[in-house]
Amino acid sequence: MKNVTLKSIDGLILNSEETLKQANKLLSNKLPPNLIAVPCGNNFKKTETASKDYLKKQLKILFVGNITQQKGLHVLIKAMYKLKNMNISLSVVGREDLDLNYIKNIKTYIKINELGNQIVFYGSLTDENLQQKYLEHDVFVLPSVNEAYGIVFLEAMQFCMPVIGCKLGGAKEIINEGENGYLIDPEDSDTLAELIIWT
Repeated sequence: MKNVTLKSIDGLILNSEETLKQANKLLSNKLPPNLIAVPCGNNFKKTETASKDYLKKQLKILFVGNITQQKGLHVLIKAMYKLKNMNISLSVVGREDLDLNYIKNIKTYIKINELGNQIVFYGSLTDENLQQKYLEHDVFVLPSVNEAYGIVFLEAMQFCMPVIGCKLGGAKEIINEGENGYLIDPEDSDTLAELIIWT
């Protein structure tokens, strides 16, 4: 059905090179005229630089994204388990109603492995409250396996946060390895745990 829809259009506006690659694959290299339009703008009313206290005792990690398998929260939760005895916390921001079985499995894993005191779910937040979360945290992680662009990475960078994403999808167009963040292979919770400690 997607192929039929794409074949019927006269042109494409895409949000990343990764999206262009996927469209090209769907259309068997027979793309209509196209251009890449990088998302822009600022969701936050004021640009406020985060004042990070890197000498504090607890490392605070932030995840922002709809809670679905694609976004890779389970990979981050497994990394948290590997760091269980360290003073690290995780705040999860995003809708929980899109994949009920997935979120149920996530929360069961958290309970069984006694991670509840380290992980807090906030649901969806207003821009103002989300801005506050960016300001309060030290590292941003979104191990999504298919991020078309990943504007949340740019939002996190706006607040002076190093970011960690996956090598697949649009994240690699934003994250310069070792400069503004790091990239991991999908499902690689071991490397993710190591990177969290390094950042």
